[in-house]
Amino acid sequence: MCEEASCSSIGECFGKGTATFMIMGDKCTRRCPICDVGHGLPDPLDGCQRARNLAKTLAALRLKYVVITSVDRDDLRDGGSQHFVDCIGGTRELSPDTPSKSSCPTFSAGTTVRWKSSRQHRPA
Repeated sequence: MCEEASCSSIGECFGKGTATFMIMGDKCTRRCPICDVGHGLPDPLDGCQRARNLAKTLAALRLKYVVITSVDRDDLRDGGSQHFVDCIGGTRELSPDTPSKSSCPTFSAGTTVRWKSSRQHRPA
């Protein structure tokens, strides 16, 4: 995400053990003027496999802090909210002690997300 969006703080974050991961592809369905992420028709999601790969990657990197964000996916019925749930759940399962933040897009008003967790979330 950091490189894709041309973030000016990339060196500072990487130097402190923080990284941001962008899920749901590299093409956004919106074109916001403050972001350099590409836009257009996104590729289909590859289901739980990508969420599991993200969780494995984060566990292997042993980061001090993780941010999970995404492109906007107006092409998906739920806006990609279930994919967020899968990615966050996998991350908590494999890296339970790594603090994380999720920066979610604006989902539609009718979106329903079902979260199953065996662990109580503690707000920061």
